[in-house]
Amino acid sequence: MSIKEIIDYLLRVFSIVFTLPGFLILSLIIFKKQINNLLLVLLELIKKITKVKVGNGFEFCVADKYVPTNDIDQGLEEIECNKSYEKELTAYYKEVILFIRARINYTHEAGAQYLMRIKVNDEILKANHLINKPIDREIIGGLKKPWFDNSNDSWFINYSPNYRDNYFHPIYKVENGDPYIFIFDLRSIKKNPEEKYKISIEHNGMKGNEAYRNSIIIQKPEIY
Repeated sequence: MSIKEIIDYLLRVFSIVFTLPGFLILSLIIFKKQINNLLLVLLELIKKITKVKVGNGFEFCVADKYVPTNDIDQGLEEIECNKSYEKELTAYYKEVILFIRARINYTHEAGAQYLMRIKVNDEILKANHLINKPIDREIIGGLKKPWFDNSNDSWFINYSPNYRDNYFHPIYKVENGDPYIFIFDLRSIKKNPEEKYKISIEHNGMKGNEAYRNSIIIQKPEIY
């Protein structure tokens, strides 16, 4: 190859490299490691946004099949103060997931209170069973409170007139999980002799403020 041919060849290479596609290809080759590391960071960020890992090792995607798509205003049950809702359910999947949507009936969005106690086959569901959100509830402004209170074995549920308002509320919006939906891992709960799970949702009827006695509204629980 003559010197002239070599120069022509180099000029063709440079003309390709310094076009936009060529520049991008060259950048990918040179910065391959840095780009790969950036993609890994983004992947981990996506996992943190869409999944919650709890102490028992159960990794659960909030947006998957366990969240029913039925109308949130259908299949509602009212639990009055000091009363309970009971139902026997059969699990059809190995995971044994309990889905509950709950709120305290109120005229407007007004915070939350520890008024709901949940038992499955007479065993109280506690924070270690919760899998669809962090253990601590955080609202706009950074105020945190645990979803579960060990002192009275009760869950912190929102005062709300429906299952929508909290998502948009400027003061009480829950920032780090669904304000109404509770999803529990029941794998540690023993089934009864009939291979079923007896679900009991109780209104613990706190004394004092009259609002503590407002009815709890639930969507009929389901097991998957």
